[in-house]
Amino acid sequence: MLTSALAQNLPETVYKVLERYPAVGASMARVESAQADIQRARGAHWPQLSWSGTYSQYHESNLVNHWIQSPTVNLNLWSGGKIQSDVERAQATTQARREQHRMTRDDISLLATESYLGWALQKNLVALAMANLATHQKILSDYQAIVQIDPGRRIDMNQAQVRHDNANLSLIQRQSDLRNAELRLKRLLLADLPEEPGGLDDLKDIIPTTVNDALASLNNNHPVMANWNAQLAAARAGVSYAKSQYSPTAQVNYGRQTYPGIAQGVYVTQLIVSVPIWDGGATIGAVKTAQANLDAIEFSLEEARLVLSEKIHSVWTEWKSSTDRHQLSQVQINTGKNLVEGYWLQFRVGRRTLLDLLNVQSDLYNYQINDAMAQHEIRMGQARLLAAMGSLAQTYDRAALSPQKSANLSSENPVGHP
Repeated sequence: MLTSALAQNLPETVYKVLERYPAVGASMARVESAQADIQRARGAHWPQLSWSGTYSQYHESNLVNHWIQSPTVNLNLWSGGKIQSDVERAQATTQARREQHRMTRDDISLLATESYLGWALQKNLVALAMANLATHQKILSDYQAIVQIDPGRRIDMNQAQVRHDNANLSLIQRQSDLRNAELRLKRLLLADLPEEPGGLDDLKDIIPTTVNDALASLNNNHPVMANWNAQLAAARAGVSYAKSQYSPTAQVNYGRQTYPGIAQGVYVTQLIVSVPIWDGGATIGAVKTAQANLDAIEFSLEEARLVLSEKIHSVWTEWKSSTDRHQLSQVQINTGKNLVEGYWLQFRVGRRTLLDLLNVQSDLYNYQINDAMAQHEIRMGQARLLAAMGSLAQTYDRAALSPQKSANLSSENPVGHP
């Protein structure tokens, strides 16, 4: 397990969340439950050994065997495929639970990534708001010095004061957002927060180069597709199970006769054959229900493929848009900084008004906010794309278990590795 001192960057933090978060443990418990159900289903193939004791009180009879103890053995000879179809259904259900567990790990990985990146974003926005407030404080202080020399310009100082107050309000709001982001990340970590965000761009080298490469992940190994395929196998087994009720069954019993009569207390072997003739349409209804369920899952499988394809296209488009906005915002920031410096010098010699200087500073702050948001959306787009491809949790597993970090990990598997 990662120590608290190591859980600093994004991959390590997400790995730690996957170790501890209750939803991951709950999904793993459901996998174990399904695995145990396989054992239950297979047990019907084996002879069933039991013990029974019967006490009988006879009235007006010469029978004296009131208490008869008997070991009993039951052996299935033929069930019409009912037992095996139940085993196959349990196996398919277990596989579906495993794939659901992978989906849960991807969901929690994305949730942890969103929380970590959101926390990093809010820290960045607080830093920008503090720098913006400091600049407005400097402008206000300089203008107060000017007003002392030229009292006639006092009316313009109200503009500087209003902008300064607005910058202060912006900082207060950003600090409040940061506290909320810290609480959310702490809930996921179930531990103290890292000191500073790190590893924010560790996913950029793993992203596919084209959208077609991303779409290639929609194969039978994708957890969502594999989950539906497993459900499909379970539904087919359910159809076989329902149809098995048409078939005769045969079993052998061996034990002591406990019913009154001359054979009472005698060991007897019985071959029991049951042939269904008419059950009021119950079997027909069960088969139709199972077949309809199979058809529904086949349609759901096709829909899942379409939805995932659309999701990958959508995330890819948003990610590319964020990349373009980030590049443009970088140009705007450089231009804005040059304008602020130039306007500041011109303001000092009286060639620019206070309002001009305040406006360009406000524009620069907006450019910086837009850049921070675009950078955040790029990182979120990378995580969402990997989650849509069904490989986000595996990516973090590989990053956390890389050779340079594996020495710091215990030999225990994290919760979530069936």
